[in-house]
Amino acid sequence: MVRQLSALYALIRSDKLHAEEYVTVLQHVTEVVAQALDVERVSIWCKKAGGSAIRCLELYEPSLHRHSSGLELVLGDYPRYSQALASQEVIVAEDAHHDERTCELSAGYLTPHGVTSLIDIPIHLVGGLDGVFRYEHRGPARRWMPDELTFAVTAANVACLVIGQREHRRAEVQLQESQRRYQELVNSFNGIVWEAEGVDFRFTFVSQQVTRLLGYAPEELLEGLTWKSLIHPDDLDYVSATFEKAVEEKRSQDIEYRVLASDGRGVWVRDSVTPIIEGGRLLQLCGVMLVITERKDLEAQLHQAQKMEAVGKLAGGIAHDFNNLLTIITGYTQLLLNRLGQEDSLVPDIQEIKKAGDRAAALTQQLLAFSRRQVLIPKVVDLNAIVANMETMLQRLIGEDIHLVTVLDPGLGHVKADPGQLEQVIMNLVVNARDAMPKGGKLTIETTNHDIRQSYRRGQAVIQPGRYAMLSVSDTGCGMEPELQARVFEPFFSTKGQGKGTGLGLSTVYGIVKQSDGYIFLYSEPGCGSTFKVYLPRVEEAAVEVETGMMPAGFPQGTETVLLVEDEPGVRALVRDTLRMHGYTVLEARHGIEALLTAKQHTGPIHLLMTDVVMPQMSGREVADRLSVTRSDLRVLFMSGYTENAIVHHGVLHPGTAFLQKPFSPESLARKVREVLDAGKTSSGAS
Repeated sequence: MVRQLSALYALIRSDKLHAEEYVTVLQHVTEVVAQALDVERVSIWCKKAGGSAIRCLELYEPSLHRHSSGLELVLGDYPRYSQALASQEVIVAEDAHHDERTCELSAGYLTPHGVTSLIDIPIHLVGGLDGVFRYEHRGPARRWMPDELTFAVTAANVACLVIGQREHRRAEVQLQESQRRYQELVNSFNGIVWEAEGVDFRFTFVSQQVTRLLGYAPEELLEGLTWKSLIHPDDLDYVSATFEKAVEEKRSQDIEYRVLASDGRGVWVRDSVTPIIEGGRLLQLCGVMLVITERKDLEAQLHQAQKMEAVGKLAGGIAHDFNNLLTIITGYTQLLLNRLGQEDSLVPDIQEIKKAGDRAAALTQQLLAFSRRQVLIPKVVDLNAIVANMETMLQRLIGEDIHLVTVLDPGLGHVKADPGQLEQVIMNLVVNARDAMPKGGKLTIETTNHDIRQSYRRGQAVIQPGRYAMLSVSDTGCGMEPELQARVFEPFFSTKGQGKGTGLGLSTVYGIVKQSDGYIFLYSEPGCGSTFKVYLPRVEEAAVEVETGMMPAGFPQGTETVLLVEDEPGVRALVRDTLRMHGYTVLEARHGIEALLTAKQHTGPIHLLMTDVVMPQMSGREVADRLSVTRSDLRVLFMSGYTENAIVHHGVLHPGTAFLQKPFSPESLARKVREVLDAGKTSSGAS
């Protein structure tokens, strides 16, 4: 017994129990107890997952000084032995071949290994290791003495404690490693993982990403702020209602709302919030917060584009119909004025009709501009020259109480745009600035080159890399709140009050700039004025001189034959009468098919095809293409009040295409017809 106690003491104090390799610990335990109890075999077995078998983790045979493992016993093959193990009793078998608990093992295990007597002690280890500590004797049946049984059980328990402590330490290491990996995962996750108390919603955990995404140090949130204090005031009621629903239904809720960053800006997040409820009481909140501001911006941009597209289609269609009507109204009023003498009492009334028609025509042009369906005739121009030419007129426009300053970069690059539309952009921006300074102030127009090396987002637009010429118009007026800035380019939106504007000025500017492949942005603060910046792509070509002179007086005459194709009867009659008044022979057609028949039946020359672009059955482009096959010298003049068709590519006329924008006056009609016909003669002469 003394030897056995010494063995236990040595086992407990042995450094080998703290070895890194698990197998070293098991081997040392089996060696010590085998020597102390003087048995031929000592083994440690554990139950496999599911409990269908036991597997030998370690077997030591002192006579051979051999360690082995891996042997398995399928418990289903030994029901009595399995039942004895399940009862958690210590099995002491002096004659294992005849003991009712172990006799089933005789043929399959005891005899092959020469075992006659055994002791099986159930063991329970931390980490789920349940099994058997076994002592086996070879030779004649062995009667196990009480002190031997005491040692066997004590040694097994000590071994279990030692191995169990090791398993516990290993579990702690694994837990620490798991926590480390979890922390790394949480901190590398592109979102914010958070937890909060269920009573006052104070944060108990916030991942490190909160600093990068919202600007807070985690300590700031843990020491004072609550989950609800981060929610944007405008979204608090909605989030609270959604959260109450989550608590009521005891399940997670995905919520999209705005939180307040450390700098006060609103940041859109998608938060998956899970309530932890116990006994009907809310204990804790757990959340995973993803920043979705960029996605929200893209959705808003898409929504705005869809809205603008819908309004643009409506406005463009209205403009087309109105331009046909205005062509008739302004055209016939001009013809009446030409026929009446200046002293006629009807002249003032007719002039008022004409003025109203001209104002209506200007309005339809604005509709086409913001819907990006107007015809642009781009030229390479110098922005500085356009601003300089307008300076005197702009000063008269803004009045004496506003000081106009121009700061023009002498090295400004050229841009390719419609010069008339650029003047419209400058005019509208200046008028907007003037209206923002009712008590006077300073208005600055500036130009400079601006190179953008990489794309970046400004509001809802993404500016592409490139070389731009920048035009800015700044005022010292009242400025605008962010809510107004977000809507400033919307059509029909105005801050000037009812009857003081159409709400199309800035939307017109926006449409012209976008149709010219440019960008426009607003920078404004309440009480600090506003700045509009227009970016237009620079080009290397030399600028052309923009014609600003008046048209020569008089109506050009002609004798050529014109094939007129127009589906609107009033417009067709006006053009026919005007051309015939100026000496032309006019062939009329109501649509494309009738035009082809008329041309086929006419045996003489047809010098000019004048056709509307958008017509039923056949477009003006198709009519021109069909007729040019048989009449190769035919000149073509297109006219329309709405041009979303084959002759316009992204709003820019194909080279060499003649176009007359509705509404037009009899005078501009006569001059355009003469211009197209004379250009044909010049081309023929040159060839």
